[in-house]
Amino acid sequence: MSVLIRFFVWFIICASFSILSACNSFETDGYTLAPMKEYTFDYKVQPSGQFFGEKTIIPLQVKGDYFNSVADWYDNQTILYITNGTQGSKIYRYNIFNGESELFYETKDQIITLQANPSRRYFVVHTAVTSYEANLVLLDHKGKEALKWGVGSIELQFVWNPFNEHELFVTSFLDDWSFETYVLSVQTKTVTNPEVNQPFIQWVDTTKVAYLKWDEENTSFNAPLYVYDLESGKEEKMIDQILAFQSFKDILLTVTSAQMKSIYQLYDQKSLKVIQEFTLPMINTFSDRWWVPNFDYHSGSKQLYLFKPTAIGSEPESLSFIQFSTETGEGTQLLKNTENRPISISPDGELCLIGFQFEEILDIKNRTVHFFVKQSF
Repeated sequence: MSVLIRFFVWFIICASFSILSACNSFETDGYTLAPMKEYTFDYKVQPSGQFFGEKTIIPLQVKGDYFNSVADWYDNQTILYITNGTQGSKIYRYNIFNGESELFYETKDQIITLQANPSRRYFVVHTAVTSYEANLVLLDHKGKEALKWGVGSIELQFVWNPFNEHELFVTSFLDDWSFETYVLSVQTKTVTNPEVNQPFIQWVDTTKVAYLKWDEENTSFNAPLYVYDLESGKEEKMIDQILAFQSFKDILLTVTSAQMKSIYQLYDQKSLKVIQEFTLPMINTFSDRWWVPNFDYHSGSKQLYLFKPTAIGSEPESLSFIQFSTETGEGTQLLKNTENRPISISPDGELCLIGFQFEEILDIKNRTVHFFVKQSF
C-alpha cells in the first residue's frame, strides 16, 4: 500500500476520531468484565419543549439559510451555535432552559468550526479567509480574542492539550497535502514550530504527544504508537500495532483490528496499565476497511459513550448507543436502532448533543431524545 493512499485513509480515520469509538459480553484474557446490560425498548423521542427533569428544553429557533451548526457546549445549560451570512459569521450563546440568546463573537470571515478546551475557559475558532488561507482565533470565556493567528492551509487539524489548557497543537495541510505543525499558547501568546513529522497527534502529557507511525514496508492499517517529547526531542515506542487511539486526561483509548473484531483497550494515563478491555464486531464498509464509530468520554463520571454494532458485518446504521463505565466495566444501552453520528457530552455528564449539526439532545438519565433545532426558511 503506498504512503499516499495510507495517508488519505488515515486522514479520514483520524479526522473522525477527533478531537477524536459488541459482543454482548466484555471479555479479556485472564478476567471477565461485567456483561453488557441489554434493553428491548425503543428509545423515546420527544419534541423539544418537553420537561427535562424539572426543567424544560426550549427549542432553538433559527433561520435555515444562515444556520451553520450547534458548535459545542459553553456550560451545563448553554450551547454555542454558528450562523454564516454574506457579511460574515456570528457565534451565539444560547441557554437551552430559558431560551435566551446573546452574541458571543462575530467576524467578517466564514467560520468553519469551534471547539472548547477541556475546562471550557477557552474556545478555538477556525475561519476561512480564502480557499488557501485560514485564521485560528482563540477566545476567552467572554468571547474576547486572546490570540489570533493566520496560516496558509486548505485544511486544519487541531487538538487542545488536556494537561495544559492554554496550549493547542495545530496541523496545517497545503494543497499538495504536505503539512506543518505548530503549538499555540494562549498564556504566552506565542506560536512555535515543533519538530514533529506526524500530522495526527494526541497529547499524552504536558509536553508529550503521541502518534501512529508507519514504515514503508507496512501494508496493514495497524501501526505502532509512538510518544514524542516536545522539549527533549526524544521519541520512544509506546504500544505495538494498533488501528486508532484517543487520549484523554486520565485514560488512553486504543483500538486494534483482529479476526473481524475491533478490540478496545482503556489504559490508565499515568501507569499505562490496561484497566478495561472489550471487543466490538467489525462494521461492513463495503471496502474491506476498518471503521471506528463516534464516541466521547466524560472524565467526571468515568463513562465512555460509543456506538455499538449489533452484529459482525452489520450496516453502519444498525447500531446501539452505549454508556460504558471505565471503572466497573458495565455497559448500558441508551438508544437502539440508531445510526453513527457525532456526539458531545455536556460538562456535567447529564446531556448529550447528537447529530451532524448537533440538532438533537439526549437526556442520558431518562434515555429521551429531544429535537432541539427548529429551522425556518
